[in-house]
Amino acid sequence: MKAESKIWLDAAIVLGRDPTAKVRCPVCEHEYLMVRDVYPEPDSDLFERYLECPNCRSRNIMRMKRSSAPPTSAGSTSEIKAKS
Repeated sequence: MKAESKIWLDAAIVLGRDPTAKVRCPVCEHEYLMVRDVYPEPDSDLFERYLECPNCRSRNIMRMKRSSAPPTSAGSTSEIKAKS
C-alpha cells in the first residue's frame, strides 16, 4: 500500500468515528479536510462521507452505515499528518 493511501485510510478511520476531528490533507498538508455526509435516501442506513481538501481539492469518499450511537463531541483534537 502506498504511503498516501495509508494516510487516507487513517484519516477515514478517524473521521469515521468523529467527523469533527481535525485531519490534515494527506496530499498537500496545508488544510484540514472538510467532511460532508450525503444520504441517498432519508431513511437509509447507508450514506457516503466525502472528505475534501479546500486547498488542493483532493478528495476521498467513504461508504458508511448510520450508527445509532450519538455523535461525539465537537472540538475533537485528533490530528493526522502525512509522513515525509
